[in-house]
Amino acid sequence: MNTDQLEYFLAIVKYKSFTKAANEMFISQSSLSKKIKALENELGIELLNRGKSIIELTHAGKEVYDFAQSFFKEYNKLNKSLDQYRAVSETYIRFASIPILSYYGTSSLLAKFSSENLDKKIYFNIIEMNQEYVMQALNNDEVDIALVRDNFNLVLSNYNFINYYEDEFLLVCNKNHELAHKKTLSYEEIEKYPFILMDKTSTLNDIVIKEFERRNLKLNIKNIVSRHNLILEMISKDIGISILPKKLLETSNINNIVSIPFEKPLKNKLILLIKNNKNHTATTKKFWQFCKENIKE
Repeated sequence: MNTDQLEYFLAIVKYKSFTKAANEMFISQSSLSKKIKALENELGIELLNRGKSIIELTHAGKEVYDFAQSFFKEYNKLNKSLDQYRAVSETYIRFASIPILSYYGTSSLLAKFSSENLDKKIYFNIIEMNQEYVMQALNNDEVDIALVRDNFNLVLSNYNFINYYEDEFLLVCNKNHELAHKKTLSYEEIEKYPFILMDKTSTLNDIVIKEFERRNLKLNIKNIVSRHNLILEMISKDIGISILPKKLLETSNINNIVSIPFEKPLKNKLILLIKNNKNHTATTKKFWQFCKENIKE
């Protein structure tokens, strides 16, 4: 049994799917299946019930899951403790984000900080996960700084934060859709149309659903998917409509879709978070100050 096997196992439990876990861990589904089977053979017992549409833990699997969770928590704690003995010439900043880094200029921000500190050998350990797990990692001191959406469940008094970017959400439809000619839209106008929604692991799901609940409206949800690129492909085939952040649409190369703003704009902020009750390293503090000086919302 090794750490890779345990990480793969935790990913499967997290997503309840070999396919989604394989995508998240950048491994083929067949390779992932073989590695989990090898782990089960080594332990001499099945860890997962595979017969259902959703993967579930066996009783033995639950014990291994609890062990793996505890192991990685202690491993990360040990790793952080050992930092004091490592060469001071190399320093890591642990940075977690929801899956948006390639859309919002974050890589440029990190690159600029690194280029200004070449003599310090500062590196970033970057992970992208859904918001629930990003916040879990931040709260468990597994990462130093997190980039998330300001949603309804965040208690900002527990953190220092920097407003990173304000997103406007737009209605997205096929260019031949009967709404495509509109300059602006009301929320009531889209209730009847088949809607494609991001799944519950995405904060986009929560933002859109809560906005319609607030207005006592109900979406006609027909499809739920895990990637916004898939939503755009489905819209290009006129399968439905959706609501997505404007920034995510700017890099799309799909030509037969249009985006329309709402008469009463739907907006949401991306924010950088750091725990306010923790002794941060000098490097982390330096990067936080750099962000405050260089981020122009």
